Amino acid sequence: MLDYFMTIQGPTLATLILIARLAIGSFLLPSGLGKLADLAGFTSGVRDYRILPNHLVPVFSRLLPWLEIVLALALLLGVLVPIAAVAVSVLVACFTIAVVINLVRGREINCQCHGVAGSRTISWGTVARNLPLIGLSLWLGVAAPLALTSIDWLQRWTIDLTLIGSPAAAILAVCCIGFWWVALLLIEWIGHLHTKTDQLLKDQT
Repeated sequence: MLDYFMTIQGPTLATLILIARLAIGSFLLPSGLGKLADLAGFTSGVRDYRILPNHLVPVFSRLLPWLEIVLALALLLGVLVPIAAVAVSVLVACFTIAVVINLVRGREINCQCHGVAGSRTISWGTVARNLPLIGLSLWLGVAAPLALTSIDWLQRWTIDLTLIGSPAAAILAVCCIGFWWVALLLIEWIGHLHTKTDQLLKDQT
């Protein structure tokens, strides 16, 4: 399957790149903004993970939301897409490792994935949700071209606007991004439900 995606060329590849970077960017931007909206709560949540030393928590909590916003805007605007995509995959992988560590420890803490909206507790569903995000980001990092100059940037947007120029193509792009969001949330919900079911069975025995 991965080999198939790596051999796609031309307009089809450009369309997939456009949808992928819009999907990831639209997922990441609310995450950064949500953390800034409740910075004190996010800082407390980072401390709850018990991964970083306490003196690094305030610095990390202030930098991470801005990093997410910058990466999201880079993907949405089509600037340095491969670098931004790989950075997103590393960022999500690090967060996933932190979640796994706390799950192995048997701790139930807030996810803090989207800051002010991150009241959901971590579960293996959180891990399952992040895996497609990491995979798509890595693919985007390999498949997408660099946009280093203003001319390249304008050309990239010309291609993007051509791809979504027709109403049908625009509707298709919106449906693909919406499907991506729903699929990620469904994966997380199923994993979370499985975790809660296992916990209830253990409590009953």
